Amino acid sequence: MEVGYRYIDGAYFYEKEVGRAIREKITDGMVKRQEIFYPGKPWSTFNTPEMVLSALEKSLKHLQFDHIALCIIHTPLSLKTMEACKDTELVKSIGVSNFNIRQLEMILNKPGLKSLTSSSLRRT
Repeated sequence: MEVGYRYIDGAYFYEKEVGRAIREKITDGMVKRQEIFYPGKPWSTFNTPEMVLSALEKSLKHLQFDHIALCIIHTPLSLKTMEACKDTELVKSIGVSNFNIRQLEMILNKPGLKSLTSSSLRRT
């Protein structure tokens, strides 16, 4: 953070350490919480719909954050649950990774999903 990084990638295994480091920099006055973009990823064993919210709450407790900027999911199993997390404002945005075009099209064409739109898709 001393050299300007504000995007801090998150993962389940090092949430406590990352959260502690970010809080130290906030306490020192180097950064403000709203300047930090912290994406998280539910560990694959927590990706079922009934486990997503509790896993997210556990992550927020480890980090001592009130929200995660972006929650990245690896499979479409828990999309509706992720929307519920976004509705509670524990997650600001929902993203996906490791999806192929066919899987992305299936998500975008699924009736009733509100968090993913084709206009927000970018090819990299």
